[in-house]
Parts: sequence; structure tokens; C-alpha cells
Amino acid sequence: MIHVALPSIPMSIVVGMIIGVWIASGTAPKLICYGLTLLNPSIFLAAAMVLRRIAPLPALFSGVVAGALVAIFYQGVGLHDVFTYAQSGFAIDTGVAEIDKLLNAGGIQSMV
Repeated sequence: MIHVALPSIPMSIVVGMIIGVWIASGTAPKLICYGLTLLNPSIFLAAAMVLRRIAPLPALFSGVVAGALVAIFYQGVGLHDVFTYAQSGFAIDTGVAEIDKLLNAGGIQSMV
């Protein structure tokens, strides 16, 4: 058992030293400030849903609606394109077959 737990001691020391240097140099408070500015209502809503453990279907539906609204209002995608992506997925060509296989799966048609 000691051979399993022993490597964690130096790693904990190194992580503690890094955190100590960050606190001494003022990086940790800056990261906290940046983190608080990134906490916008949409992330807060998702966190609240996870913490309250709402039913999966309403959570999935609200996530799809939120994603569609972000695509329409922030990315400039049309409503027809949103429905097309939801139905058949998004297609991209990176030139690497393994990456294309990962990125091009999706849509309701791939689930059937």
C-alpha cells in the first residue's frame, strides 16, 4: 500500500509550493477575480440545475434551447441551420481522419 501512496507526497508538495508562490505573487487573487467575472448567469443556471438534480429531460431540453439561442444570437447562425445541425449534425473537414471522425458525429440521425 505504501508504494501506491508514496508518489502522491512529492506531488502534493509541488502543488503546495506552486499555490504558495501564486498566493505570494498575487496570482491567486487575480485568478479568483477572473473566475468571478466569468461566472455569468448561464453558467450559474447550469450549476444550479446540476446541484438541484432536476430531471434529465427538462435539463436536456433547456440545454438544447440555450445552445440554440447562443448559436442564433451570438454566432449569427440562422434558425434553419440550427434545426439542420440538430437533425443531421455538424460537418467539418480538418484533414485528419481521426479528428474528423470525432467531430463529425452528432445529430438525431446518428442516434437512430
